[in-house]
Amino acid sequence: MVEKGMRVIVQPCTRRVYNDAEYSAAGAELSSDLSPASVILGVKQVPQAEILNDKTYVFFSHVIKGQEENMPLLDTILERNVRLIDYECITDTGNRGDPRTIAFGEFAGMAGMIDSLRGVGEKMLASG
Repeated sequence: MVEKGMRVIVQPCTRRVYNDAEYSAAGAELSSDLSPASVILGVKQVPQAEILNDKTYVFFSHVIKGQEENMPLLDTILERNVRLIDYECITDTGNRGDPRTIAFGEFAGMAGMIDSLRGVGEKMLASG
């Protein structure tokens, strides 16, 4: 339940464990517009075009290791004056390289592979 005095904005989505009605029943406001939020929580990388200026974002950004494909996202974060809290950097001790507090479970890789194979199958079916 959302506590009195708190405002929680949830983007509508049809692919979550909890549906939009459950978020509403818990006191959250459904809106595609996250601009009133000061902190934006997510799981996966936020598309560059959706990064809002002067906000705090918390998500797996995949930029800490300097992967070339993720540097445009980091550039956008810096250009838009965003405070990034990357789950990958939250460790049990607070020291870089120590065990992460937040990580995907052992089935995350398998779920990703299943999603990928399904996507390829749907593309093949669509193209005949």
